[in-house]
Amino acid sequence: MIEILHHFNQARFMGFVPEIRKNLADWQLVEVSLTQKTSHNVAFIARRLSEHFAARDGILFICNSRQILGIVRMGPVSDTAKLAAGITASLPQYSCTVEAGDITADGLLRLQVRLQDLSEDGKAGTNPLPALLDARQRRVGRVVMVADDDMFMRSLVVNTFKPKASVIEHGDAGGVVDTYLEHLPDVLFLDIHLPGGSGIDILAEVLKFDSSAYVIMLTSDSVKENVISAKKAGAKGFIAKPFTRQKLEECYNASPSVAPWLAAKK
Repeated sequence: MIEILHHFNQARFMGFVPEIRKNLADWQLVEVSLTQKTSHNVAFIARRLSEHFAARDGILFICNSRQILGIVRMGPVSDTAKLAAGITASLPQYSCTVEAGDITADGLLRLQVRLQDLSEDGKAGTNPLPALLDARQRRVGRVVMVADDDMFMRSLVVNTFKPKASVIEHGDAGGVVDTYLEHLPDVLFLDIHLPGGSGIDILAEVLKFDSSAYVIMLTSDSVKENVISAKKAGAKGFIAKPFTRQKLEECYNASPSVAPWLAAKK
């Protein structure tokens, strides 16, 4: 199973070393660099990589806002260029360059140094994903996303924000995470019960790739257990149905990427 880390974690890396040394030939080093012209962000690319390697053991380090380095158990590979080409084909066209290579015993130490060097500002343990929050604050327009199977609730969100933001709708669980990572909304209004999946599970998946996500949970079943589960999973707020435009706007205005933008407009 592929594990995702938002930064270089030396303890986690060293925990992998004994397993790698058991059979070096089974493990490959994969380095992915986002191109300057791509419109995609590092979290979106990490998600695609995790899907590509879903059946493999390994770890993906999101080193900074442009680079991901992975250690993956691929089994013996005779052609690393072909491996890199296959990974490239699984990613959006022209979004990344991919290099793959074997891992040697001496290379493990060099790999550790390289991971530290790649970390944002050269500081191991720095989380690069707040850069996603910066990207939201810098863009010209605001983006709101709502995932809810109730068409009336979705229309209320759309009508509330359409004059001031682009609004993206989802009526079920399918594709919510990918859409979120593609558009990086300022706020995601997420139903706790969706056809095809749990809102709590979607929340956890979003936060795995974007630790700065601002997610407000929606539900008509506002029992204490649901509120506790949503808070534990990382939700920034909770709205019981039926909700009002005022409540939606309060949550929107409190978003970390919206509040400074609103203040700058005054």
